[in-house]
Amino acid sequence: MTIVDNLDNAFMECYDRMKELAGPDKAAKMTFIKADLRDAGAIDAALGSAAFDAVIHFAGRKAVGESVAEPMLYYTHNVAGTVNLIQAMRKHGVRRMVFSSSCTVYGEPTYTPLDEAHPRSAMSPYGRTKLMIEDIFNDVAPSEDGWRVILLRYFNPVGAHPSGRIGEHPVGIPNNLMPFVQQVALGIRPVLNVFGTDYPTRDGTCIRDYIHVSDLAVRIVEWRERENRSDRERTGKRERERERERERDQNPLTPFVLSLSLFTLGRPRRRPAPAGHPGRPVLHRLQPGHGDGHVRAGDGGRVREGVRQEGAPQPDGPAAGRHGGGVGGDRDGGQGAGVDR
Repeated sequence: MTIVDNLDNAFMECYDRMKELAGPDKAAKMTFIKADLRDAGAIDAALGSAAFDAVIHFAGRKAVGESVAEPMLYYTHNVAGTVNLIQAMRKHGVRRMVFSSSCTVYGEPTYTPLDEAHPRSAMSPYGRTKLMIEDIFNDVAPSEDGWRVILLRYFNPVGAHPSGRIGEHPVGIPNNLMPFVQQVALGIRPVLNVFGTDYPTRDGTCIRDYIHVSDLAVRIVEWRERENRSDRERTGKRERERERERERDQNPLTPFVLSLSLFTLGRPRRRPAPAGHPGRPVLHRLQPGHGDGHVRAGDGGRVREGVRQEGAPQPDGPAAGRHGGGVGGDRDGGQGAGVDR
């Protein structure tokens, strides 16, 4: 795993503690690159430093108030930075993406609980950057084969590692509620200010929903494991398909032999052969019947759906339908960015 961060709102000590928690074996596979998404050359170099198969994109600025005061800071960091990242991914053949979007893309809810069918809107420059990035992925993913993108929409991730060794520690004045609560508890700040008196709640103050960062991390790991299983399944299908293609190249009759074998299922009871008939077809050759997957028998040149013994009844069941010999396949669809290898 390679972690890319510009350390704009983080500390290098956090990475050192991550390696400590990971243990020596996993720590040996971790790499840190200091780079900024706005620097297209640096991101290109980071994606080209190893063979990566997925990007987990949490990089960007995320304070609503700051986005209103400095909107261009958000459009350059979040939108332009993501465009640079996508360009580098395309260049280096990386097509898997988990993007940290936000429930803010739903705007003012028209109903609850929210679901993915809820209309999207934005109430701040920060929210609009998330909407724009989602739209970019929705345009890019269907335009090229291989893209698999997950857009995570959630509110207020909080918490820390159970060890307490890593957690939320913003640089400067926090923009989120929970760091304020923690700093008051630690004596760094004297009081916690609670704003709002007219919300439709018991005491008039606002109610906020939170998710724990560990739960979020678990879901991302589960996604990667599921993708890996899907990769193995798709690879297995492709290998089986290639093997069948090799067999067809070596033995052009193979598809038709497979077709013929379907008529032996169920072992239909024989009836006496008509007088003067030898009881079985005399096959001089087998060849495709006009490219439609049928078998042409040499006893009169008639095209049949497979070759069966004359005088034997057509078996019942699924094997009695049309049979081609072809084999089909299928085709696959603070700054901080984690790049999974």
